[in-house]
Amino acid sequence: MYYHFKGVNLRPHHKDSIDYLVGRLSTDPSILAIIISGSVAKGVAREDSDIDCYLVVSDDLFEEKKQRDQLFYFERDGCDYPGGYYDGKIIPYRFLEAAVVRGSEPTRASFDKAFVAFSRISGMDDLIAKIPVYPEHNRERNLQDFFAQVELYGGYFADRAIEQGNIYLLIHAIGQVALFSGRLVLAYNRVLFPCHKSMTSVLRTLPHIPERYF
Repeated sequence: MYYHFKGVNLRPHHKDSIDYLVGRLSTDPSILAIIISGSVAKGVAREDSDIDCYLVVSDDLFEEKKQRDQLFYFERDGCDYPGGYYDGKIIPYRFLEAAVVRGSEPTRASFDKAFVAFSRISGMDDLIAKIPVYPEHNRERNLQDFFAQVELYGGYFADRAIEQGNIYLLIHAIGQVALFSGRLVLAYNRVLFPCHKSMTSVLRTLPHIPERYF
């Protein structure tokens, strides 16, 4: 059974946990918005998936928490299911504005299919929809740079490692080839690099990928 909420199919316990989070934090005037992201927002969450979220706060509160190194929100209360917890990042509104203009690919990807569960700010839905967009102006340079890295590590460094019997260097070279070949394929498909953890799963969904890549 799923609930259709904000255009996403949510498991009942995830929806209940989001409702609890909103009910608890929306009474705090310093909380300007709550954005749900991650696997729950994408509609691919497991039964025990945690709830990723961004908590948008005032600039003053952000600076205060930054000074105290308290920019993460972790809480189990309200996630009343096995393995459940809130995994949040505290950000100021200006972070969202900056992400639209110059956000890194992992930052942009983290807002893919994200939705606003609560907001005191009008236009928040439209703003976050502008973030997970592939930066087309970087694409040609990325294609060139990633291909050069594949040639460097797959050629020069891998060859030197084999010649010298340097296992450490060989493993490092293989890892770099995997990384930059993956990023090359993502860029070709105009798909954002999500993070190291998720890159392979995203690559498997792409329409254009070299034969026998996996």
